[in-house]
Amino acid sequence: MSNTAYTITEASLEQEFANKLSAGDMQNLHRAYTAGMQFVFSPQTHGQVIQQFERDLKTHPDSAGVLGADVAHLMIYLINESKGTMPQQIIGPCAILLMAKACEFISKANIIPITDQTFAAAVKVMVTALSAAMNPQFRQKVGAPNPAQSAPQPSGGLLQPQGGA
Repeated sequence: MSNTAYTITEASLEQEFANKLSAGDMQNLHRAYTAGMQFVFSPQTHGQVIQQFERDLKTHPDSAGVLGADVAHLMIYLINESKGTMPQQIIGPCAILLMAKACEFISKANIIPITDQTFAAAVKVMVTALSAAMNPQFRQKVGAPNPAQSAPQPSGGLLQPQGGA
Protein backbone atom coordinates (compact mmCIF):
# COMPACT_ATOMS: atom_id res chain seq x y z
CA MET A 1 0.00 0.00 0.00
CA SER A 2 1.21 3.44 -0.86
CA ASN A 3 1.83 6.13 1.75
CA THR A 4 1.30 8.99 -0.69
CA ALA A 5 -1.15 7.88 -3.35
CA TYR A 6 -4.52 6.26 -3.71
CA THR A 7 -4.10 3.25 -5.99
CA ILE A 8 -7.02 1.04 -4.92
CA THR A 9 -9.90 0.97 -7.37
CA GLU A 10 -13.45 -0.22 -7.08
CA ALA A 11 -12.96 -2.12 -10.37
CA SER A 12 -9.95 -4.10 -9.12
CA LEU A 13 -11.74 -5.02 -5.89
CA GLU A 14 -14.85 -6.05 -7.82
CA GLN A 15 -12.72 -8.41 -9.92
CA GLU A 16 -11.30 -9.99 -6.74
CA PHE A 17 -14.82 -10.51 -5.40
CA ALA A 18 -15.97 -11.97 -8.73
CA ASN A 19 -13.22 -14.58 -8.41
CA LYS A 20 -14.40 -15.56 -4.91
CA LEU A 21 -18.20 -15.20 -4.90
CA SER A 22 -20.84 -17.25 -6.67
CA ALA A 23 -22.69 -15.78 -9.65
CA GLY A 24 -25.79 -15.33 -7.48
CA ASP A 25 -23.82 -13.56 -4.77
CA MET A 26 -22.25 -11.28 -7.40
CA GLN A 27 -25.71 -10.43 -8.71
CA ASN A 28 -26.83 -9.57 -5.17
CA LEU A 29 -23.61 -7.61 -4.60
CA HIS A 30 -24.25 -5.55 -7.75
CA ARG A 31 -27.84 -4.90 -6.67
CA ALA A 32 -26.77 -3.69 -3.20
CA TYR A 33 -23.83 -1.67 -4.56
CA THR A 34 -26.05 -0.01 -7.16
CA ALA A 35 -28.57 0.91 -4.46
CA GLY A 36 -25.78 2.48 -2.39
CA MET A 37 -24.44 4.41 -5.38
CA GLN A 38 -27.93 5.62 -6.27
CA PHE A 39 -28.39 6.92 -2.74
CA VAL A 40 -25.02 8.68 -2.58
CA PHE A 41 -25.00 10.11 -6.10
CA SER A 42 -28.67 10.83 -6.76
CA PRO A 43 -29.47 14.49 -7.45
CA GLN A 44 -31.77 14.49 -4.40
CA THR A 45 -29.12 13.36 -1.90
CA HIS A 46 -25.62 13.92 -3.33
CA GLY A 47 -25.27 17.51 -2.14
CA GLN A 48 -26.49 16.58 1.33
CA VAL A 49 -24.08 13.65 1.54
CA ILE A 50 -21.09 15.85 0.62
CA GLN A 51 -22.17 18.65 2.98
CA GLN A 52 -22.57 16.19 5.87
CA PHE A 53 -19.17 14.64 5.13
CA GLU A 54 -17.52 18.07 5.13
CA ARG A 55 -19.30 19.01 8.40
CA ASP A 56 -18.13 15.74 9.95
CA LEU A 57 -14.55 16.49 8.89
CA LYS A 58 -14.69 19.88 10.62
CA THR A 59 -15.72 18.34 13.93
CA HIS A 60 -13.70 15.10 13.57
CA PRO A 61 -10.46 15.76 11.68
CA ASP A 62 -9.67 12.02 11.38
CA SER A 63 -10.65 11.60 7.74
CA ALA A 64 -10.36 7.80 7.83
CA GLY A 65 -12.63 7.69 10.87
CA VAL A 66 -15.22 9.89 9.18
CA LEU A 67 -15.08 7.84 5.96
CA GLY A 68 -15.39 4.57 7.86
CA ALA A 69 -18.31 5.76 9.97
CA ASP A 70 -20.14 7.28 6.99
CA VAL A 71 -19.86 4.16 4.83
CA ALA A 72 -20.92 2.02 7.81
CA HIS A 73 -24.01 4.20 8.21
CA LEU A 74 -24.75 3.83 4.50
CA MET A 75 -24.46 0.04 4.79
CA ILE A 76 -26.76 -0.04 7.83
CA TYR A 77 -29.27 2.01 5.83
CA LEU A 78 -29.00 -0.43 2.90
CA ILE A 79 -29.36 -3.44 5.19
CA ASN A 80 -32.48 -1.93 6.75
CA GLU A 81 -33.87 -1.02 3.33
CA SER A 82 -33.36 -4.58 2.11
CA LYS A 83 -35.95 -5.83 4.62
CA GLY A 84 -33.89 -8.95 5.29
CA THR A 85 -33.13 -9.71 1.63
CA MET A 86 -29.42 -8.76 1.68
CA PRO A 87 -27.34 -11.92 2.03
CA GLN A 88 -24.83 -11.70 4.90
CA GLN A 89 -21.95 -12.83 2.68
CA ILE A 90 -22.19 -9.74 0.47
CA ILE A 91 -22.30 -7.12 3.23
CA GLY A 92 -18.51 -6.91 3.60
CA PRO A 93 -17.74 -6.88 -0.12
CA CYS A 94 -20.45 -4.26 -0.75
CA ALA A 95 -19.14 -2.04 2.03
CA ILE A 96 -15.58 -2.33 0.70
CA LEU A 97 -16.67 -1.47 -2.86
CA LEU A 98 -18.61 1.55 -1.58
CA MET A 99 -15.57 2.62 0.45
CA ALA A 100 -13.32 2.32 -2.60
CA LYS A 101 -15.72 4.40 -4.69
CA ALA A 102 -16.02 7.01 -1.92
CA CYS A 103 -12.23 7.26 -1.70
CA GLU A 104 -11.92 7.53 -5.49
CA PHE A 105 -14.51 10.30 -5.60
CA ILE A 106 -13.08 12.24 -2.65
CA SER A 107 -9.56 11.96 -4.03
CA LYS A 108 -10.52 13.08 -7.56
CA ALA A 109 -12.66 15.94 -6.20
CA ASN A 110 -9.73 17.07 -4.01
CA ILE A 111 -11.98 17.21 -0.94
CA ILE A 112 -9.24 15.68 1.22
CA PRO A 113 -6.04 13.80 0.44
CA ILE A 114 -6.64 10.05 0.20
CA THR A 115 -3.97 7.35 0.29
CA ASP A 116 -4.10 3.57 0.38
CA GLN A 117 -3.47 3.86 4.12
CA THR A 118 -6.48 6.17 4.48
CA PHE A 119 -8.56 3.49 2.77
CA ALA A 120 -7.20 0.74 5.05
CA ALA A 121 -7.82 2.77 8.21
CA ALA A 122 -11.33 3.68 7.04
CA VAL A 123 -12.12 0.02 6.37
CA LYS A 124 -11.08 -0.85 9.95
CA VAL A 125 -13.42 1.80 11.36
CA MET A 126 -16.20 0.65 9.05
CA VAL A 127 -15.83 -3.02 10.02
CA THR A 128 -15.89 -2.13 13.71
CA ALA A 129 -19.01 0.02 13.28
CA LEU A 130 -20.80 -2.64 11.20
CA SER A 131 -19.85 -5.33 13.71
CA ALA A 132 -21.24 -3.22 16.55
CA ALA A 133 -24.45 -2.61 14.61
CA MET A 134 -25.06 -6.19 13.58
CA ASN A 135 -23.66 -8.35 16.38
CA PRO A 136 -25.04 -7.99 19.93
CA GLN A 137 -22.13 -9.99 21.37
CA PHE A 138 -19.64 -7.60 19.76
CA ARG A 139 -21.49 -4.62 21.25
CA GLN A 140 -21.43 -6.28 24.69
CA LYS A 141 -17.70 -7.03 24.45
CA VAL A 142 -16.80 -3.45 23.58
CA GLY A 143 -19.70 -1.71 25.34
CA ALA A 144 -20.92 -0.05 22.14
CA PRO A 145 -24.49 1.20 21.61
CA ASN A 146 -26.55 -0.28 18.77
CA PRO A 147 -26.59 2.29 15.94
CA ALA A 148 -29.14 0.23 14.01
CA GLN A 149 -31.76 0.71 16.73
CA SER A 150 -32.15 4.36 15.81
CA ALA A 151 -32.36 3.72 12.06
CA PRO A 152 -35.88 4.03 10.63
CA GLN A 153 -37.49 0.90 9.23
CA PRO A 154 -38.74 1.78 5.71
CA SER A 155 -41.80 0.15 4.21
CA GLY A 156 -40.33 -1.14 0.93
CA GLY A 157 -37.39 -3.38 0.14
CA LEU A 158 -34.97 -1.21 -1.83
CA LEU A 159 -32.68 -4.13 -2.66
CA GLN A 160 -35.33 -6.61 -3.73
CA PRO A 161 -35.18 -7.69 -7.37
CA GLN A 162 -37.19 -5.52 -9.71
CA GLY A 163 -39.23 -6.82 -12.65
CA GLY A 164 -38.61 -10.53 -12.10
CA ALA A 165 -34.82 -10.22 -12.09
